[in-house]
Amino acid sequence: MVSTGNTLKLNKLKKSFDVFESQSALIVNKDIENDESKKAILQNFLFRIDSALKAKTSKYLMMNAPKDSLDQIRTILPSLKSPTIVPLADPAMVAVHAVIPADQFWNIFGDLQNAGASGILLLPIENMIL
Repeated sequence: MVSTGNTLKLNKLKKSFDVFESQSALIVNKDIENDESKKAILQNFLFRIDSALKAKTSKYLMMNAPKDSLDQIRTILPSLKSPTIVPLADPAMVAVHAVIPADQFWNIFGDLQNAGASGILLLPIENMIL
């Protein structure tokens, strides 16, 4: 039995069938509204769950790009907010960092390269706080 499938992949095995499917549910006592400390703990817990769920559907994208292509690259990026632009040692180049929807990377990869982006890195995000 596995939860992620990594053990199967490492041993070149394949899943034959699901033994059991499950789902989590959070049940809260309705009296929690009267207890501010418990209410704060619950809100913090829900915030952490939400952060992890948002991170699962997002990736951190980093690349180098010519300064003169920056406007074009900004229009290509489906970032959650404005990308971070960092100057590089070469004054004609910048580093561009952005959080993007994970499923969009391969749709924009070629356009980024055509705009002059290089050294493109796509990294997982563990938690995301908006």
